[in-house]
Amino acid sequence: MSNVPINYEDEYLKLNPIEKTRYSIESFKNLMRYKIDIIPNYFEEPQISKVLRFNKENIESKQKIEWSTSNLGLIVYIHGLNGTYKTIGNQIDKIIRNRENIENKENKENIEILLSELDQNNFKAEELSDKLSEVILDYINLNPGKKIVLISMSNGCRIASMIECKLRNVDVNIRLFCFCGAYNGTILINSFQEPFKFLNLHNFVDELSKDLDVNKKLIEKVKSKLSIGSRFYDFYVVGGDVCIPNFNDCYIEIEEDHNMKVLYHQMYLEYEHISLIWYLIEDIIEISINYLKN
Repeated sequence: MSNVPINYEDEYLKLNPIEKTRYSIESFKNLMRYKIDIIPNYFEEPQISKVLRFNKENIESKQKIEWSTSNLGLIVYIHGLNGTYKTIGNQIDKIIRNRENIENKENKENIEILLSELDQNNFKAEELSDKLSEVILDYINLNPGKKIVLISMSNGCRIASMIECKLRNVDVNIRLFCFCGAYNGTILINSFQEPFKFLNLHNFVDELSKDLDVNKKLIEKVKSKLSIGSRFYDFYVVGGDVCIPNFNDCYIEIEEDHNMKVLYHQMYLEYEHISLIWYLIEDIIEISINYLKN
């Protein structure tokens, strides 16, 4: 890992065809294993997490979450396009629940967990980030001084960054774990705009085409200096990403200072766009809890 940007695409191009083939086979195996391992999560509901849903039926409603004031901090999970909280979100719930079952014997405080279910097909990231940031601000007002962790993947990374930017007038410390972020869109959308429009998937084109003004503006906001609070970005990228072939756009080049920290993690070649977070989530939760405590 490094605190200076890594040119992942150049690193990937250095691989010879045999290496690329071997890594592609490994990533496919890991994807299939993930697809099997994740099945039980679809049939369960989280036991200690709060779930926030935004779709056509309730996007206009003011959803209220009952926050505790006796907690170590807040962890939020934001899935990607066509995703659900039930996969990774349920896994986060299980990991923290198992941990707290042990630590509660020592009278440890619990962690607040918020899982989101977002209709990213019909609503723009800006709208969804507005809704989520309102709910998170309620938490901050009830729990001043406590830290927040945002764990996100793909298009969810754009939403997570929009949230932290909306909270820059608040004195709060936020760490963001961003997996395969669609920060500058994907060239796949540019290549197939007409079929997407024909299928009435205009939101894909308007939100996730490469080099859109809305995404350029977001990137500039993230790179701007903070006056209060702090941010810590962790970027995770897979080599040969088939969903975002322009995978150098899966992170933002950020200049560090005393309010802003950033880590660009190694390129993961044995995993692909969807499954990487599954294989790292236990480590991410461990890091998150240590961040909330310290």
